[in-house]
Amino acid sequence: MPYWLEDDAFPNWPVWDVLSAGNVDMADRLQSAYVRCKSTTAGVLADGYLTEQAALTQCRGRPKVLALLATAVLDRPPLLHRRGDECECLGDGVWIDGYAYRVHAFSKRNPSRKEYNRNRAQKADLRDSRLKALVYGRDGGCCRFCHSGPLNPKSGRAKDARKRLQYDHVDPDAPAGPEG
Repeated sequence: MPYWLEDDAFPNWPVWDVLSAGNVDMADRLQSAYVRCKSTTAGVLADGYLTEQAALTQCRGRPKVLALLATAVLDRPPLLHRRGDECECLGDGVWIDGYAYRVHAFSKRNPSRKEYNRNRAQKADLRDSRLKALVYGRDGGCCRFCHSGPLNPKSGRAKDARKRLQYDHVDPDAPAGPEG
C-alpha cells in the first residue's frame, strides 16, 4: 500500500499560525487539508501532483484554504506549489501536464511511483521460490555482491542476517526479471 511520511513537528509548524492569522479552526482546516492532499497523491502514486479538482476536494471545496496552502510565508515556500513556482524541491522544473498543484518536497521524504513499484517488484522476487532456486544454482550459493558463502539454500530463514542469502545484491535498483 502506498504511504507518505510527515515530520514529527508538523502540528507545531509556525506556518499554521501565520496562514490562519491565529484562528485555531482555520489552522486545523489547513492542517487537515494538507494531510489529505499528501495522502491523496501518495495513494494514487502521483509523485506529489494534484489536479485542481483533487486539491479542491481535499480542501473540502474551500478555495480560501487551497489558496492559503499555496501561499509562501515566513520566507518558506508554499506547502502546495502551483505551475510556474520556483523551488529547489521541484528539481529541473519540468511540470507534468494535467496537474495544477504539487506538494512541497513530497519526493524528499516519500517514494516516487518508480521507487514504489521497484520495491514492490523486489519484494515479490524475494517471495518467488522458483527464482530463489535459480539464483542459488546460478551463483553456487554465494552472494555475487559481497562474495559470502556458500550458504545453505534454507538459510533464507536464518535468524542471523549474515547467514541469509541476499537475492537483490546483483542489482539493487531493479527487480530480478526473467533471467533471475
